[in-house]
Amino acid sequence: MKMRAWTFAAGLTSGVLLTAILAWLAMPSLMIETHESRLSVDDTIAELSRVAQETGWMVPKIYDLQGSLAAKGHTDAGPMKIMSLCQPHHAAQVLALDENKRLASIMPCRFGVYQTSDGKVYISGMNIALMSRMFGSAVAGPMQQAAADEEAMIKTVMR
Repeated sequence: MKMRAWTFAAGLTSGVLLTAILAWLAMPSLMIETHESRLSVDDTIAELSRVAQETGWMVPKIYDLQGSLAAKGHTDAGPMKIMSLCQPHHAAQVLALDENKRLASIMPCRFGVYQTSDGKVYISGMNIALMSRMFGSAVAGPMQQAAADEEAMIKTVMR
């Protein structure tokens, strides 16, 4: 009987450990979504900005990472910009409750738009739909809507 209990405990522990390792290895590809753009970096940013503003989103800031790195003497990483996006209605819903104010650290939403060494342009961003599942309904609803909005924006420039 003791051997069965020990075997069960060892199997359970191994299963939990293996599941944790697999989840850890899968997390980077699950948390960041990447899509190829059919446009240049600048044209992708322009089109995403246009669509965002037409659909009630704000584009408070666009960061030129290529320029910032070059200004500090670093090797040219190629065309690369970060686009901040905010949908005021979604943000207000999330931040209305004190316990959700900590989420301001991941707001506003952001897209990375960059060109790789083979000349392809990509858009990357957090998987907001997946993240929304970790929070209660006061956060999940607005985050799921933000994810749907972002997906629609990205589709306008996808290859």
